[in-house]
Amino acid sequence: MKLKSKKKNKLYKILMFPLMAIGVLLGSQGVHAMTTNLTMNNSDWYRSYEFKGVYASWHLTDYSFNGRTAFCIDPNVEEGTSYQTTSDFSITNYTNQQKERALLIAYYGYDYPNHQTRAYRAATQALLWENAGTTTVRFSSERYEHGTIYDVSAERNEIERLISEHYRKPSFNGKSFTANVGETITLTDENNILSNYEVYSSNNAQVSINGNKLTVRPTAVGKINIRFAKKQYTSQPYLLYYSPEHQKMLSAGAIDPVYSDVNIESLGGKVDLVKLDKDLNKAVPQGEATLKGAVYGVYDADTDALIQRVTTNEKGIAISSNLPKLGKFYLKEITPSEGYQLDKTKYYFTSTLESPNASLKVKEDVITRDFEFTKVYASDKTQVMTPEVGVQFGIYN
Repeated sequence: MKLKSKKKNKLYKILMFPLMAIGVLLGSQGVHAMTTNLTMNNSDWYRSYEFKGVYASWHLTDYSFNGRTAFCIDPNVEEGTSYQTTSDFSITNYTNQQKERALLIAYYGYDYPNHQTRAYRAATQALLWENAGTTTVRFSSERYEHGTIYDVSAERNEIERLISEHYRKPSFNGKSFTANVGETITLTDENNILSNYEVYSSNNAQVSINGNKLTVRPTAVGKINIRFAKKQYTSQPYLLYYSPEHQKMLSAGAIDPVYSDVNIESLGGKVDLVKLDKDLNKAVPQGEATLKGAVYGVYDADTDALIQRVTTNEKGIAISSNLPKLGKFYLKEITPSEGYQLDKTKYYFTSTLESPNASLKVKEDVITRDFEFTKVYASDKTQVMTPEVGVQFGIYN
């Protein structure tokens, strides 16, 4: 496209749209064996800019390939008609930073949902061109900024806002939390962007997103990793268009996903026990016996492996730490408390997702002794002892 310089009154070859770089975001897909034709449409808008010291103005031309919006990426090179497609960025001379920014401009520009207006297309083009090295791009109803000046600052600012938040992640990104298996915890995203993400992967947990709140219900004991991916409005790949001795062009497409992670330490259930005096059926010891100090083992019912020990307090109560998994277990006394016999009973219980905790009552036999009393009376003369009948005795502590 040849444009007339207002300053030098000479003809210059210049592109209609700025360089659209794509970044190393989806990996090189190589050159495709596909030929496609360019479609051009000159709008009633004019754009003005300066490139390498040359001020120029011409129509704001719409480019497309098979219905996909395209942007020129070769300043000072004329467009062709027939193009090959590729996704190999080595055909451009952009730095990685320019490529990434250009891709984000295109992604959040005209093709972004609800941005299909002339102002957004112009704003997208202006940002892309400025990223390629031109000075500020302006738009008007007549050439060389005559007639009505079109203000696209609001559209530019919105595209810049979306770009600035592109890599922003939920406030709990990278953090770790604890939760009891089977119970639901809720995390609130203080950055108010969780709704822009979806669950990409998770293990051993039921996960849902509602606005800026994340709910997690662990379904197994252990470490849980939840990964989120930022939503994208398109899955079609970007495309570069190239033709010998003609300007290169690009259609925006999907960009590299942005991931966010949160870790949950899922804790198993617990078992608590209360020791009862078997005779009294209460947590009350007899005589000089005590409920304190009884040691119980928590065992895996499948392997008989000892998992942990618990010790009763003054009230005969003991509570385990978190169990290592869901499943079947049993409780068995290892050492009795003072004054009670060793209980060899296995008290079975099951820890499930719906009921991870268990409560048990264990009954203990107090140690007893039998006593036999015989009261006699005797004569100091005969030395004969005669049992006395009907005498009552009391036994005291």
